[in-house]
Amino acid sequence: EKPNPAKVTALTTPAKVTSTFGKSGHKLPVTKMAFHESGIFFATGSVDGLVKVWDVRHGYATHALYPTVSSGSGGRGRYAVTCLSWRSNATCLILAIGREDGSVSIHDLLLHAGDTKKASLPLAVMRDHVSAVTCVAWSEGGGTGGGRRRKHGGGVFFSSGRDSVINTWSISEEEVEIVPDAGKGPKRKKKKASKDDDGAGGGRAEVSVRVTYCRIRTLPVYEQVESMILLSRRFRPVSETKDQQEVLDKKDIVLSTCGTKGVVRLWKASHTGSDGPLVVSELSLLASQSEKEAFGEDNGGYTSLHLTSLSTTHWSPLLVVVDAEHNMTYLRMGWKGSTLVFSTDRSIVGHNGEILDLSVVPKGDKLVEEGDKHTVAVATNSSQVRLFGLSEAKEEENEENNDVQCHTALSPRGMLDGHTAIVLSIDASPCGRYLATAGKDKTMRLWHIESQKCIGVATGHTEAVGSVALSRKIGCYDVGGKAAENGAGSFAVTSSKDRTLKVWPLPGSAVMNRYSEEGDISLRARLS
Repeated sequence: EKPNPAKVTALTTPAKVTSTFGKSGHKLPVTKMAFHESGIFFATGSVDGLVKVWDVRHGYATHALYPTVSSGSGGRGRYAVTCLSWRSNATCLILAIGREDGSVSIHDLLLHAGDTKKASLPLAVMRDHVSAVTCVAWSEGGGTGGGRRRKHGGGVFFSSGRDSVINTWSISEEEVEIVPDAGKGPKRKKKKASKDDDGAGGGRAEVSVRVTYCRIRTLPVYEQVESMILLSRRFRPVSETKDQQEVLDKKDIVLSTCGTKGVVRLWKASHTGSDGPLVVSELSLLASQSEKEAFGEDNGGYTSLHLTSLSTTHWSPLLVVVDAEHNMTYLRMGWKGSTLVFSTDRSIVGHNGEILDLSVVPKGDKLVEEGDKHTVAVATNSSQVRLFGLSEAKEEENEENNDVQCHTALSPRGMLDGHTAIVLSIDASPCGRYLATAGKDKTMRLWHIESQKCIGVATGHTEAVGSVALSRKIGCYDVGGKAAENGAGSFAVTSSKDRTLKVWPLPGSAVMNRYSEEGDISLRARLS
């Protein structure tokens, strides 16, 4: 008798293994997993292209779904499973499998439940993508074909991949009568013809369902799509005014995508007919992340997109997007007049290695983003320096212990890229306008924080520069000319593994601000 699984009542409750299935049967690593809405079945996909469907209650595999070989491939190809998705309906078992060769296989495990061979064969195989398929989604609805109840289900199917396109497919089905051929198969004893027998003397006709996925639209998005989500009505902002309803109708289909360009975008498609198979218009851009808040293509782009279930109201749907640096950003969708916009709710920041140094930039008039209390510069085990905005602390009360906890969140604000080796030390000026960095590339760099550009480079050390510091008098940063060269202005101090300490005079804010637009200058040491 299996023990009842322990319920997780709090985040501090340790996770426990409730059951083990033993060997998976996959020859190569399992990379994808998807649970059915009923909670009874789940599917696993591996690099070898095999997909297995498992029964959670009894712990055994019910189906083994192998990749189909396209004509002309010679039995060889890239069949690694890149995405798995169940149709969102607890009463059907329809599974879509996307693979690295650009194919999408649709399996309906209930349509031929009585025939084991037919149940394991794909219902439809689409090979319109030329690269790996990353996401698929179904949109429910559509015509019913003369009032007849569909066995497979109608609607629209969407697929996206690394070939930078989103394909729209129309789903249609028809009943086909299959009459067995009397000349084939094993011989049977003849029996008297009855009224129910066909006049031709053949066997009784068998009714089969033929399901067709027909591509009706192709949208080029000019980026490799890494994740795509279909937003149901309860996760969309409500259109209250007439202008908002013209932009987004409750019957529209809404998709959210992200990819290598590092921008989250919303797309919509409208219904163009009510009778017969569902037909939708071309996908059009509904909303896009602003360039200021987007992660960007230069930083590696986004890797995945998720819809949080914490918010089930119309007023505050949240999307969680993960970027290439393992940061999670919570995005809120809302109306600004008659325009749908994204706003960053909070971010969870992660790092790939050690945090070697950090510096809190003093708050200036134009340097801190709206809603941020401070800007923090962090040097990780990398040649790049990352800037984060630190928001105000939020108090949350714990009902169990009656304790009040304060939470703050870091939001990515940019990256300083210029060093050719790991950055070891950071220091911010007291005025909050400049940042000094030093590292293993034997140089010290001076940065203009507002423009995030390098304005000065100090070379002269023969070993790694392990520490850097900026002078602490605010008024000295405005001193320039001969006075600054003679030591009356601001300066930076560096110490290196070569056992030397150097003092570098800074030319003054007027010159440094000018070089933030023109380029960096070469600093000279006044004392070594």
